[in-house]
Amino acid sequence: EYGHAAGDAVLQTFAQLLSQSVRRSDVVARLGGEEFVIVMPEVDSDAAVASAERLLEEFQHLRIRFRGRDLPPNSFSAGVSSYPYDADSLEQLLRFADKAMYAAKAAGRARIERAHSDYATLFTTL
Repeated sequence: EYGHAAGDAVLQTFAQLLSQSVRRSDVVARLGGEEFVIVMPEVDSDAAVASAERLLEEFQHLRIRFRGRDLPPNSFSAGVSSYPYDADSLEQLLRFADKAMYAAKAAGRARIERAHSDYATLFTTL
């Protein structure tokens, strides 16, 4: 409805929020399109979920101006996976977090979902 340039403004604002909200030891990266990842060393899944929930609340309350007018409120969905509890490699962590993110979207969006142990079974049977 607002065009690609407005979407880019939202992504830039989101990236700035992520960069300003993480610890020095965390790594924020854009995976492409509209997907970002935060690697949070030595943080358990409870703390990661709490951090994602704080980011979601803050992002939902941000007002983004584009070409002189406010864009509608935005949100995101996120998936959280934890090493070594959910996966034992970076590739698995990303796949499980991605699967949890899609579960969050399917459950109504603007949600944070944790990876579940059944994802391992799902991926080995595909």
